[in-house]
Amino acid sequence: MRPLQGANWRMIEPPPIELAMFQAAIDAAPEVVFWTDFDGRLVYVNEQARASLGYGREELLSLRVWDVDAELTREAWSGTWAERSASTMRETWYRRRDGSLVPVEVSSRNLETSRARLRVSFARDITERRAVTDALRRTQAAVDRAREAIFWIRSDARLVYVNDAACESLGYTREELLRMKVMDFDPNVSEAVWEKDWARSRELRSFVAETAHRAKSGRTFPVEVAISFMQFKGEEYNCVYTRDISERKRAEEEKARLQSQLLHAQKLESVGRLAGGVAHDFNNMLSVILGYTELITKRLPPGDPLVADLQEIKKAACRSRDTTRQLLAFSRRQIITPRPVDLNELVANAQNTLLRLIGEDVELRFVAGRDLWQVVFDPSQLEQVLVNLIVNARDALSSTGTITIETSNLRVDEAFCRGHPEATPGEYVALSVTDDGVGIDADTLGHIFEPFFTTKGVGRGTGLGLATVYGAIKQNDGFIGVTSAPGRGSSFKLYIPRARSRTSEARVVAEPPATRGQGTVLVVEDDDMVRHLTSSMLQELGYTVLTAATPRTALSICEKPDQRIDVLLSDVVMPGMQGSELRDRARALRPNLPVLFMSGYTSDVVVHHGVVDEGVEFLQKPFTMSDLARSLRATMR
Repeated sequence: MRPLQGANWRMIEPPPIELAMFQAAIDAAPEVVFWTDFDGRLVYVNEQARASLGYGREELLSLRVWDVDAELTREAWSGTWAERSASTMRETWYRRRDGSLVPVEVSSRNLETSRARLRVSFARDITERRAVTDALRRTQAAVDRAREAIFWIRSDARLVYVNDAACESLGYTREELLRMKVMDFDPNVSEAVWEKDWARSRELRSFVAETAHRAKSGRTFPVEVAISFMQFKGEEYNCVYTRDISERKRAEEEKARLQSQLLHAQKLESVGRLAGGVAHDFNNMLSVILGYTELITKRLPPGDPLVADLQEIKKAACRSRDTTRQLLAFSRRQIITPRPVDLNELVANAQNTLLRLIGEDVELRFVAGRDLWQVVFDPSQLEQVLVNLIVNARDALSSTGTITIETSNLRVDEAFCRGHPEATPGEYVALSVTDDGVGIDADTLGHIFEPFFTTKGVGRGTGLGLATVYGAIKQNDGFIGVTSAPGRGSSFKLYIPRARSRTSEARVVAEPPATRGQGTVLVVEDDDMVRHLTSSMLQELGYTVLTAATPRTALSICEKPDQRIDVLLSDVVMPGMQGSELRDRARALRPNLPVLFMSGYTSDVVVHHGVVDEGVEFLQKPFTMSDLARSLRATMR
């Protein structure tokens, strides 16, 4: 064989004893060792080669190298041999005798003896290493493609690794991020803050916090960061998992806003119940004041100087009665007489009155909606609502300005209702009153519908105007929207349900003269003063009076067969039994017994959603002797 020339080959001529030692060492090596000649024949294999590949030694020595190396061909071998590379290293697959493949890392180098030119290859089974590498690659791929942005950060705040999500969230390339520090994209982190956070992560090992990230575009968004302290190959890192929580923050803000609206609605509802209860009790007292004032006036001779004083008492009581009616309107417990109403027609008819209210320096505009649906509302109540809104708008103007009234048809859907907790889906007629006045700040907006709340000066208002508007609209199953800001005016928008059918109207008590009557009246009233007053008034009118402080006492009177009762006059709300139940049980004992209800407010027993039930007579407290006489005559007809 021709001796090889060149630096890539070296002569090996070991002495015989050393050759034996070399042979023993190679045979005992844990790696596969092949000696291969120019033609690719295996001229030497060690014991590990035989054991790893499943061949006998003689079988292996009858093979060519490409019979074992699955990625090697005859042509490739010739090229490799021709390169005369001093040494090479590559990964390939060796084919076992049973046909299975095993991954190996092969290190080869050319050697030359005095007799031959050979190539020696050392092959190491890398099955386990490849499995670990594959697992690492899978992990790397999973981390790179994770939805959360992931950062590995050194103690000096520099990034040493970022995944795809981190790049996407911040808008930087991976190369750009790996040249940055945390404070370059986290506006809440300074050098001092980072030192504290690093010390905290070393102490706690892991914690969760909220901060913000600033993208390359300049957009800042909230994030939740889960920080874990790690040590790897002697280095310390913070592994940070980051999640964009913009949607969560928006949901939390929306939830807080809705909760605030709900609490406000509940507060108004509670205030309404309180106002209604106060008005009811106050009306009882006013009944006593007005009633006894009237009785005493009738008993005094004409020209008595006390009559003038009594008239002043009556005048003050009547003013107080008007205030309680506004409270009842807010609490949605006053008597109303709804009927179909055309809002355009109502506003047009009221314009002259409204113009007198606002004065010549204020312009009043009316934008009437086309083909406007009708609503079911008490016209006088609706006029009062409009007047209150116009007066409120006028007071918001410094001197001159514009007030605009607008009507329109609207369909409210679920999406709208999510931002307006008091709304329900359906068809509504909207009535809006807009001014270009001083506007209302956010803190004040939360109180404007509360009774007696006012921003006006002393003597300029009672604080019941908007409270009355709120109560009237709620009583008619509507709701209110308010838009305002300081210096930008205000807009109050009332949403009133579209009329579907004619609603039964409250019966109007006839207006015959207050003449004396006759018959026996059973008065049922739990308030002692009101009961005594009513009894005195009835006696003054010529009636025989029976009284009962409780419904059960009244029923025991009704059970007496020889006791004459021509009419039952009962309060609506009483301890132990409502007026409606008393009526039903009394009529079971005395069929067709006429019943007249009285109350400081209208209970749901008498009023269903603000509408008096068909056939029910009602006497509103406080009442005069004339009111009582007319109501009794109408009931006993």
